[in-house]
Amino acid sequence: MKKSQLSMLVLVVSALVSGVLMYSMSALPQPELAALKPQDRGKVAGAETQGYYVQLVIDDGNDITNQNISPVPGQTALQTLERAAKLKSFAYETKSYSTGVLIESINGQKNGTNNKYWILYVNGESAQVGADQQLVQAGDKIEFRFQESIF
Repeated sequence: MKKSQLSMLVLVVSALVSGVLMYSMSALPQPELAALKPQDRGKVAGAETQGYYVQLVIDDGNDITNQNISPVPGQTALQTLERAAKLKSFAYETKSYSTGVLIESINGQKNGTNNKYWILYVNGESAQVGADQQLVQAGDKIEFRFQESIF
């Protein structure tokens, strides 16, 4: 093989490898996930990767906020709420008790208003533990619903 043909072959192979690398890098996590450590990042948002996120829903009775959050191993529903609050710039308040942490308000909607309270649901079911104890994993749907007390 001539030197010019070898050079051309190396150039073509280099271009192909560069193209493959550029394509694979386009699947890196989105900017809102960039602050996370690489080992904690989920996959890129989209219908095909829905199972790689925790879906956080905040339903205050008037508006619904829906946010996909990449899971962090060992993370709780409360920590997921905290991360979403930072991403979406909303406020929430908690109160610590000997039994755990209670969500007192989200976006100004305070517990006890019109006999409504923030209730945690996991995958459509009322949680059996508090938000600070409820571990979340990829594919979970975590909902904080402001609704009339069921007790």
